[in-house]
Amino acid sequence: MCVVDSPVPSHTTAAPLPPQTSPGDLAAIQAKASLDHFHAVTAMADELKNDMREAATLAVTSFYFDKYAKRIERLPILNVDQELLNYSAFVASQLRAAADAVRGMGIRTRAQQAQITSSPAGYGVAGGYRQGAFGTYGGVHTVYSPRAEMRGVAEERMGVSAQEKGNAAMDVQQIRDAIIAATADIRRKMTQKYQIEF
Repeated sequence: MCVVDSPVPSHTTAAPLPPQTSPGDLAAIQAKASLDHFHAVTAMADELKNDMREAATLAVTSFYFDKYAKRIERLPILNVDQELLNYSAFVASQLRAAADAVRGMGIRTRAQQAQITSSPAGYGVAGGYRQGAFGTYGGVHTVYSPRAEMRGVAEERMGVSAQEKGNAAMDVQQIRDAIIAATADIRRKMTQKYQIEF
């Protein structure tokens, strides 16, 4: 797993404006820089999706969210439309929120599991009544089973883990939906503004 960010592709690097740029040239330069910026963000989203399929642990998942947020934040911004810059900043912030949701899930899970040290499953009812020479004797009494309690503690801890994973998955799904909606919205706006297909 690479821990060093790959360099930004050369086609995403905006060139400085030449001297005495006309308004028409400026619009074309801004359109090109904005288009490259948008394509770079969406390409990273696709790369993230592929990397997430190979994520074996929650720590790796959180790492990927942070990694791509950082890469988006490092994209060239010269001549890029301000509204598009707001969009990419939003995407980066949402990816960091997803990383925080995953990390928070792990912290909450461990904290709750540490509090589960015993289980009612370790205590059961045993006994009964028997008929003897001098009448009925015996009764129902509580029996403690260490093995049953260990099993009960493990099951309760697994339940906490499953619940927290479900909560985190819902948070990440909401973040994903927000990014998809924002991407569709900015694509429509930029296409209408610059009259080129984003």
